[in-house]
Amino acid sequence: MKPSYIFSFLFFFLTSHKVISGQQINLKPPLLFQKAITDKKKDTCRIVFGWRPSEADSPLLDWIIKGGYTWGIELLHDVPVSTISELQAKGLNIILYQLSHPETVQRYYTQKNRAIPDVELTVNQFKKATSGNFVWQHILEDESCGVGLAQEFLSLKPTTHREAYEMTEKYFRKSIQASQNQDKIPHWAVAGFANTAHILAKQPEIALLSIERANDDVDDLQTGVSFFRGAARQYGKMWGVDLSLWWGAINGCIQNLPHLYHKRHLYVSWFSGAEHFRIEGSELFFDKSNAQPTAFVKCMDDFGKFIKTHERGVPDVPVAIILPEDHGWITPPYWQTKNTVWNYANIPYRQGQKALDGFFSLAFPGSNFYMDPFPFGKYKSENPPISSFALSSISKEFAPSVENVYHAEYPVNFGQYDYRNHAQKILEINQIETSNHRPMGNSRWGDIFDIFTTEVDKTTLDAYKVIVLFDQIKLDESMMQKLQYAMENGATVICAAGVLTPEHTNFIGAEIEPVLRVGEAWSLNNNKMVNEPFRYFRSRLSKNAKSLATTSSGHPLIIEKKYGKGKLISFMVPWFEGATLDISNAALQLFDKVISDIQPVKIEGLPVEFLTTKSDQFFNVVISNNSDQVWNGKIMARSVSSQFSKCKELITSKKLNFIRKKDGFSEVEVIVPPFEISVISWSK
Repeated sequence: MKPSYIFSFLFFFLTSHKVISGQQINLKPPLLFQKAITDKKKDTCRIVFGWRPSEADSPLLDWIIKGGYTWGIELLHDVPVSTISELQAKGLNIILYQLSHPETVQRYYTQKNRAIPDVELTVNQFKKATSGNFVWQHILEDESCGVGLAQEFLSLKPTTHREAYEMTEKYFRKSIQASQNQDKIPHWAVAGFANTAHILAKQPEIALLSIERANDDVDDLQTGVSFFRGAARQYGKMWGVDLSLWWGAINGCIQNLPHLYHKRHLYVSWFSGAEHFRIEGSELFFDKSNAQPTAFVKCMDDFGKFIKTHERGVPDVPVAIILPEDHGWITPPYWQTKNTVWNYANIPYRQGQKALDGFFSLAFPGSNFYMDPFPFGKYKSENPPISSFALSSISKEFAPSVENVYHAEYPVNFGQYDYRNHAQKILEINQIETSNHRPMGNSRWGDIFDIFTTEVDKTTLDAYKVIVLFDQIKLDESMMQKLQYAMENGATVICAAGVLTPEHTNFIGAEIEPVLRVGEAWSLNNNKMVNEPFRYFRSRLSKNAKSLATTSSGHPLIIEKKYGKGKLISFMVPWFEGATLDISNAALQLFDKVISDIQPVKIEGLPVEFLTTKSDQFFNVVISNNSDQVWNGKIMARSVSSQFSKCKELITSKKLNFIRKKDGFSEVEVIVPPFEISVISWSK
């Protein structure tokens, strides 16, 4: 539970404001609300700030209006009706932040030692003040805060993946049912972890879901985007990113510190397709002692101006990952000594889930360092204590019972600072860039993944060039039909033994012998043998399949079968897993080959995070340099239109020279400063 989060708020993009000398003119009621939350073409990203009565005398509201990029404002239950109406009259859409789950509401306000609000009365007051034109955000980090679903997990202790999944959905359904008599109001939800994306998205009442990031208590940005963007596409919803200013490592927030860490989060999220930003901590934007903006205000203003004047295009995402709906997986933090799923339920991995760690750590190298409350090692004093509620710690006030009190072991038994406030003071005095201590993942193939569950329909899958199945998916007739439809239209589908069984002989074009054996070496495409121990199933090929890789004894290891314009690639090592690594080297070479053939951009140089967007008017490559050294590298973009003769960096407007190669790639050399973001754009 983060101390400042009750005062959290949302950011959204508004193009209808007109500002003169900081004063808004031609004030009109907000856009028709239903249109505003569904018009994706015109409303590409919306920014919403929070406000509370105690900020009435601060410059916050003037700044919100002056910026010209604010879509709406988030309010708590205790804002007077007259104030709500006044804010709406200024052209701001209204968002009510009020939890709805009955037990969570009671626990939350009791723990805060505050009066428990009458939820229905609050909603009716907002209806009256806005003529019914407002959003109710009633699920907010319930699965990651200590008084919501997380506490139920700790109390009821589900023992299986399915039990935890059903408990999670039951919890969210109870939250929604508590608001059903207000069903004409759009409902929003904010999650803390990637594994709840599809459960939230499938709830028909929820119009928009967002994922909290930039907090050392949650998993990494790239997998969060992949899960929530995929869930939103699977169920036809909107999605966004909740940008947190909280940093448990210093027991505080970063509003007075350099902001390159959050800058990269904003640009990467926006270019990844986020339709919504929620930035936490309204009381942190202005120093009350002198009414001056804190450092983070400039970061938001620069970003707000950028998205007002640039189009981002459509993210180029050619790879789909399919998981079972009860997977419960998140990026495991590096300091965790045992692998579990469903967060506070602490359910051990099942067979097949180790490969998820392996694949995503290959796709996004370093992403498992993101959730790091220990960058400064061990403090000499634990006063103030570590986060009161996080995967790394559960304090007594949030623990349902004594045995739930928990503090993760420090990765090392030494450190730099005496205590957390000491660290914060030194960082602020010396204006130390926090990115040095807050690692983000890079990209092996680019940020090109959407995550789906087995409920995804064939029409959605048809947009992807590569589809990979992980974890214990039941490959039944319905699932095979979806995959065959995608393959007939040109997709490459990759499956491993475990998902594939002896029952799938006709599907894969090979008969699996159901006896595990040990292999010592393998060869891909008749190349030199690679020494690697692995477990595998022997198989016998049919006439319509061929072997792409073999064991040293000549048995098929990777099998290909054509389907229309596409193909199925079957891997005979269970779950893609290796003996010494979470992913076998043979699987890695397979992924490298298949993805290399379709990835929109390739990078030459030190590791960076990169992604692409495109439209009829431009082709963009976003480079996020997550390193403390200058990145001097080369971008090789596939199939840049011959109509695009200009190339420049959008944030600095610097013109760039590029070379168009005969192999269809366009190459440009780029320099990106430490911890900075660059947007390379080809255009007409």
